[in-house]
Amino acid sequence: MATEPLDPSGAAKAGAAIADADTNAALQRRNLIVMWPPAASLSKLDPNSAVRGVWSMLSKTPGLDTIAAIGFGQKGDGPRYRAFISYSHRDEKIARWLHRKIETYAIPRDLVGSTTPNGTIPRRLSPIFRDEDELPGAAELGPELEGALRDSGALIVICSPASATSIWVDREIRLFKTLHPDRPVLAVIAAGVPGSVPDCFPEALRLVAAPDGGLLLDPDFEPLAPDLQKQDRQMVRLKLIAGLLGVKYNDLFRRDRRRARRFAALSGAAGLLIIALLSLLSIAAVTSARMAVHERNLARRAEALAEHNADMAERRAWLAQAAAVEVRRQSGLLDRRGACPPRTR
Repeated sequence: MATEPLDPSGAAKAGAAIADADTNAALQRRNLIVMWPPAASLSKLDPNSAVRGVWSMLSKTPGLDTIAAIGFGQKGDGPRYRAFISYSHRDEKIARWLHRKIETYAIPRDLVGSTTPNGTIPRRLSPIFRDEDELPGAAELGPELEGALRDSGALIVICSPASATSIWVDREIRLFKTLHPDRPVLAVIAAGVPGSVPDCFPEALRLVAAPDGGLLLDPDFEPLAPDLQKQDRQMVRLKLIAGLLGVKYNDLFRRDRRRARRFAALSGAAGLLIIALLSLLSIAAVTSARMAVHERNLARRAEALAEHNADMAERRAWLAQAAAVEVRRQSGLLDRRGACPPRTR
């Protein structure tokens, strides 16, 4: 096969193009620093807009898009939040309890790693997004809430007459169903009665996906929601967690009960072991106390015996002295008054 001669001008153009690409990438990296506002204006900079601006610049810069994805929490393996809790701030106490109970629940080991329609089951359902601030009187939800809804794997709606009349709960439900028509929307009743006036279900819960991609209101649709007013709170929690995991409630309930019995058995065994150890320590303490009392009694007896022997020795010494005096008197060395007679020369 014949080979064509290499065109020197073409090779030069290719090299120049590669050099220009490298120069443009370097200029873009340098512009990240140049475009950043000076220190004098940092105090006036909105933190949320600043983060979004930096993310936008980094994601468009070759070589830094991967760093931006890692640094700003953008993951490609699923939503950032396991769920988004939508509620009226009149139900904030229930929302806080539900948030804490779901995030701290340890998934049974035999379920972790299983694949369900909702994805791979993790060890814990965290993080859960819950807006803790009252929304201002604005017409839109705002970029933070919209971003959280966009990056949530499910929506939990706390239903009550307050949430049924909340425009913010309605907008959160509508936006989530528009963004994720295939992701689960779970409801839990905190107050009120379904079908009453006012209804405890927000109207947006009855929206279903339309063939054209929009949303249609189905007045006959009745959401399935556990009732915190009638059911045990732990049961309600398990039902919501089962919905988030994409497993049957009975399967999760049986595993949870089995784990609770196993934990109770281990706790009972540990309690018996502690009782046995305390009993042994008590026996040892009683034995030590008895030995100490016995040794104290022996010491007291020895002390009394020593005192008795000292008294007896003293009496013997006195008797010996008295006997010596009597012997001297009897031998004529003493007079009747007990004095020695004068010696004669």
